[in-house]
Amino acid sequence: LKNKYFLALCLYLKKDINNKTFTELFIGYKNNYLVLNIPLFIRTIKILLNLIKQIATYNGTFLFLATNNKILDYIIQQNCLQLNNSVYLASVTLTTTDAINKLIYFPDLIIST
Repeated sequence: LKNKYFLALCLYLKKDINNKTFTELFIGYKNNYLVLNIPLFIRTIKILLNLIKQIATYNGTFLFLATNNKILDYIIQQNCLQLNNSVYLASVTLTTTDAINKLIYFPDLIIST
């Protein structure tokens, strides 16, 4: 358990509408690192939430990828049903980069936990 991540959040942000260039932001907190840096963790989550809020304000589209955590997966599914600007992708058999290249209409933000 010492080497496993407590939280891993991966965001893909669209840079340009015409090109398929994107910025990848990976944040991973290991269990022992999280205990020592709670203020840094909270600050990072606030920054990410503000980023998501800004994208949602301008009617951006979100794509949520399925997670192995059943509780988190259920919460994400329920939230996607309530929001009309979000899509839930149940399972991905491709690698993440291949899945992004296969998308014709790239959303403004892909969230993978």
